[in-house]
Amino acid sequence: MITGLLDLRFTRFVTLRVLSVLYVAVVALDAVVALTLLSRFLIVNSLGSVLTGLVVAPLVFVVSTLVARVVLELVAVVFRLAQDVRAVREHLTATG
Repeated sequence: MITGLLDLRFTRFVTLRVLSVLYVAVVALDAVVALTLLSRFLIVNSLGSVLTGLVVAPLVFVVSTLVARVVLELVAVVFRLAQDVRAVREHLTATG
């Protein structure tokens, strides 16, 4: 990955290698946000607030993680498409 970072011509993409790490970081952040949200609902100390927190916090976690996953998959698709286009271009150039 270090060689990719030092590639000044941008012929190698490091994004695809970083996406999994980024996804783990986003999921961890989503978990922290959901737990913080749940704790805020639990502080109120009423049954309605606790039940709301037990529904809202997991829902926020699932939705935000899903959105992050879709965005990261779209990024991966764009970079894989670029790699495929490059391979086709190289093949056409080599065959004349």
